Amino acid sequence: FCFPCSLENPLGVNEFFDCTGKNLCGKSKLWRYHCWNESWMARRDLNQCCGDWQCLDPTPLETGRGLACSGPTWVRSIREGELDLDYDGHHMFSRLNSNYVGWLSQNNAKKTKLFCDAWPCGQRLITKGVGSEQYEDITGAYKYELGSVKNKEAYYRAYRRIHPGYCNASNCHIERELSSLKNPFLSDSGINMRLKMANCPMYGEDVQLHWLLENLRSDNKTLKFNLCAQIITYNGCPMDQFWKDSVTVTLGPREVKKVPLCIAYCQYGPYLCDHNIMKIVAVSDPECGEVLMVSRDVVINRPPVIVKLLSQPRLKVPCTAEISFCNPLQEDMKNCVMTLEGCGLFKEPMTIDLGTLASNQQARTIVEFTPYRLGSHRLLANLGCHKF
Repeated sequence: FCFPCSLENPLGVNEFFDCTGKNLCGKSKLWRYHCWNESWMARRDLNQCCGDWQCLDPTPLETGRGLACSGPTWVRSIREGELDLDYDGHHMFSRLNSNYVGWLSQNNAKKTKLFCDAWPCGQRLITKGVGSEQYEDITGAYKYELGSVKNKEAYYRAYRRIHPGYCNASNCHIERELSSLKNPFLSDSGINMRLKMANCPMYGEDVQLHWLLENLRSDNKTLKFNLCAQIITYNGCPMDQFWKDSVTVTLGPREVKKVPLCIAYCQYGPYLCDHNIMKIVAVSDPECGEVLMVSRDVVINRPPVIVKLLSQPRLKVPCTAEISFCNPLQEDMKNCVMTLEGCGLFKEPMTIDLGTLASNQQARTIVEFTPYRLGSHRLLANLGCHKF
């Protein structure tokens, strides 16, 4: 899910785009993910006689009480919007319930609101299942279903705490204030758009999408769109814009149209580096009168490393495994280094220098390790090179 970091508005994050769709660097950032810890404890400072889940963030996006930490925060207080309870509950609540607002910034310093959406922030919270390799969805422990009565009541409660000027305001007053932030035109454009992936791209593969447009009206629509793609870091910083295009789309009454989009590896490959996320944007030309935008983050998957055990692992008995990797690129991969690690298997990470791998070359190596701890363990293999 997305995790906002805003220095201007604790319950809102703003992103700015130019007329080509390029994401402009602003004060607000939309992190693509964030991690924190949970602990089960009884909080005597909150008069808790029984234990419950508490949220602690050792790597927060802002400091709590001047310290580089946040919490412990009672998880239930975040869901209920009860931010008067210690500690730092307003930080976590705002990160999970912020509005994501997009703006079109034009040359004359005019800014036009493109969208206001509460969906991206905190849309899904997951943790590792106990005794399982499967994940467990715990979103419901932190927030009620978006748009539900309880979700709105918790938001109103938190809004009064975060914005002191509204501490005595009624729910209706706060709702009117929130409604004024939304642009009525956004829901009245008569055009539905979304970008749908046509493949799950891996390094070396082209990115293929379907741009779906639907005319909800009974009259024809003709719009000119500017399209672009640029690299985005995991913490929301926009980088190079490496692809641009423009297209004019005509939609008949109630027509649904699918426009194929393809970004070749040779176009994005030189810019990807360690950042495997790109943002693809389609924004209508402001001169057409209607300002519409659709965007999608695309994750480029790394090629797989295959691990095969050649003997049965036993405590304090040497075990062997075969590690293999194939270069899928149409170019050499330089400075290839394989790193192996695993709690209970390796006391220190093991590194193997593979040198340069030619296009489609497969590398195989046999490694030996001695398990030193009983139980189920995971062997992790990671390959790094000059590309990633």
